[in-house]
Amino acid sequence: MNGQFLHICWVATLSAWVSAVANGLSPGDLAADSECESSFPESSERACAVSALQTRAKVTSFSTANSQDVAKGVESEKLLPWNYHAFQQGDWPRMYPLCEGNPNPDHPNNQFQSPIDIPSRGPHEPTDERLSLNGWGCTQAVFQLLHDYLEVNFADAGCTNLTATWKGTTYTLVQLHFHMMSEVQLDGKKFMGEMHMVHSASDGSPLVIGTFLDLPQSAEDMGNGYVHDMFLACTDIVNGLNLSRLVSAYEFGRYDVINPYFLQRAGNKFYSYPGSLTTPPCTPGVEWISMAEPILVSQPDFDIYHAFLSNRLRNGTQNSYGFDDRPPQPLNNRTIVIGEIK
Repeated sequence: MNGQFLHICWVATLSAWVSAVANGLSPGDLAADSECESSFPESSERACAVSALQTRAKVTSFSTANSQDVAKGVESEKLLPWNYHAFQQGDWPRMYPLCEGNPNPDHPNNQFQSPIDIPSRGPHEPTDERLSLNGWGCTQAVFQLLHDYLEVNFADAGCTNLTATWKGTTYTLVQLHFHMMSEVQLDGKKFMGEMHMVHSASDGSPLVIGTFLDLPQSAEDMGNGYVHDMFLACTDIVNGLNLSRLVSAYEFGRYDVINPYFLQRAGNKFYSYPGSLTTPPCTPGVEWISMAEPILVSQPDFDIYHAFLSNRLRNGTQNSYGFDDRPPQPLNNRTIVIGEIK
């Protein structure tokens, strides 16, 4: 994995909570996270993860945009001083200690960092819980360019009817975004990409549903048409013509609505486990679901996203391979549950 649309689109409160899953917090924002811990000493990690997400609700601009692109008359702040350049050497913990993955009194489960390398043969715990994906979809969405990924934002377009119910909690889909290559691995395999559907419950608790993206076996196979249409809608953004754009479902041609749940089917298997934000500040308390089977995407579509990662408007956040994926973190004996979609 919750791109960018509406020139420039400023993140609404609900959207901003969950956008932090991929954007993280600035050093000043971390103080607010500490305030959560001091104000709610008995609160769970999950509650402080919510606080970390809420802090991001302040207005933010793209430091890579020129002065005419920065929102007129709206206060802005620089993008966060982190990137993927030297992450193999582990430089994030210097500014964001939670990224080191050490438990502490305020975050006793901080060893459960994301992403992970899932062992498909387990041991995994089966569950009678079923993931339910509901909603008819959105007539439009905001496609936008963010610090480290392309995002398709539903909340900013006023659409809140797409929901996921898991373990008795209903989460609203806020945004989806892409990573290249995949952040989560399966049996040591990295896939060509990964889509993260980022959700928020009524109390702000986050749920991320990750789906692997991979190449078809045949070069003639154009892969999934729905993902193709999403990438196609991003071409003017990756070419630097827009930082954000409101996209109508009619641009998708074959669909009346924008609904990424179309990519999944009842009975599809997944892995569920506790995790964290995959970008700074790496706050734990995030509910993770990783679908077991990849969606096939053509090489030309992957090329569109890779072009985005090389876009002059970005600020070179990708690593030396031109990718934006955090390496897998230790499992640390966390429980992985295997389930299926209802």
